Amino acid sequence: MATWTINIPDAQVARVIDGLCGSRGYVDADGDGRDDQTNLARPAFAKMALLLLVREFVKSHEVQQAADAARAAAAASVDKDVVLT
Repeated sequence: MATWTINIPDAQVARVIDGLCGSRGYVDADGDGRDDQTNLARPAFAKMALLLLVREFVKSHEVQQAADAARAAAAASVDKDVVLT
């Protein structure tokens, strides 16, 4: 399994964690320092958010590739099989 390392300047860590948590709906209504739904602390929640973003990018790319291939196959089939006179 590959390992990725992301280096974030110390002065920006809180900002990056805030951005990732905020973009994924982190909520700590009871003030215990953990997301109410996942029970993850902010750094772990941010890591999960980043992993989900990577998965979404890969999924989006592969869905687009499949749609393009299906579109091309359908167009080629119509061009070949539908003969109009």
